[in-house]
Amino acid sequence: MVVIDGIEGDKFDKIEGLALSPDSKRLIYEGLRNNRHYVVVDGAARGGYDDVKSLTFSPDGNRAAYAAMRGEKWFLVLDETEHEEEYDNIGSLLFSSDSQHVAFSANVGKGKTTYDILKYGEYEMKETQTISGKDGFGMPKFEKQRVRQPNEKGWKRLDKAGGKWLVVVDNQKQKGYNRVSNLTFVPGHKRVVYWAEKGDKWVIVIGGREYGKYDGLVNCNESNRRFIKGKFVPDCPFFFSSGKKFCALAEKDGKIFRIEIELQAN
Repeated sequence: MVVIDGIEGDKFDKIEGLALSPDSKRLIYEGLRNNRHYVVVDGAARGGYDDVKSLTFSPDGNRAAYAAMRGEKWFLVLDETEHEEEYDNIGSLLFSSDSQHVAFSANVGKGKTTYDILKYGEYEMKETQTISGKDGFGMPKFEKQRVRQPNEKGWKRLDKAGGKWLVVVDNQKQKGYNRVSNLTFVPGHKRVVYWAEKGDKWVIVIGGREYGKYDGLVNCNESNRRFIKGKFVPDCPFFFSSGKKFCALAEKDGKIFRIEIELQAN
């Protein structure tokens, strides 16, 4: 259980994902009991879901959101209200900087592509025979060997999710793509920006509008900062200059490009 200021919370078999609101006044976490998943916000538990994830508070701490699964479908729970729209999966979930808007990525039209993988370490020894030459009578000489090879239990059938990934902003669905990545709100806007895989190329999507076609996106981190055209690039792959210009790094024809897009007014 979780104890706050001496007050005991509900008892669970397991507790995960404890997170404080940005102002440290509120607490959210996941509790597992009898194989059911509950979300506890401010000491009040709700749910009994098949799974939950992406528990998050808004920047002002006044709102809470998470993704929940019932059966095989995922849906958004926002401000203690379950949204009716269901999806095959939900990915990134975030609030805008002013806490007024919510966006998330979702998978729809899920298909299945079955493939095999070998689970590490699941082998067995089998005896084989190989021809190692000829004996004194000119007949083939066989040599026995013991070799390690996967046993039948070592192979596992997996289903890869198909369908399309799309971004949902305030319950409004945007266009579907093979994949979406790096979902971010434009500072001071309700619009979002993200990378989307379209065919064999990647495009930048800002407010539902596509920009460019690139071979891939370029991610940076603290140990891999970059200078592009003599300019220092922070917070890759996306950053915003004075709230009026969007900047990113992309790869095309083996070269790295700095992309700058003027942001239009709402």
